[in-house]
Amino acid sequence: MHIECQERKSANFLRVVSLKFKLLLYCSLSISTMSKDFSADISSRICKHMNDDHADAIVLYAKAFGGVTDARAAQMLSIDTQGMDLTAQVNGEVVPVRIQFDHVLADAEDAHQTLIAMVKQARVKAN
Repeated sequence: MHIECQERKSANFLRVVSLKFKLLLYCSLSISTMSKDFSADISSRICKHMNDDHADAIVLYAKAFGGVTDARAAQMLSIDTQGMDLTAQVNGEVVPVRIQFDHVLADAEDAHQTLIAMVKQARVKAN
């Protein structure tokens, strides 16, 4: 499976191509839902930090909140006020995962606190 980001006039899209199943999907990255207090720069900074320093937490998010119980690895692609977009490695395939938050995020600090609370919940579910 091959994943790439593409820009369209009105929104950003994630293009997911599976050569095995000859499948092509376009999934909105929900950039339009970002407020002035939650920009694409904040999303990029959070994703970089999570991918570099908390890869284990992202796998837990995919398993506990994304329903991808067989995930072996995962990456955070983007985060917006309403949720986060991940990819998960399952049986050698890359699977897109969208996780909705239980509330609309107000800012980066709210995202920080929400992600901490979610990883704590995911750890409880895992045990």
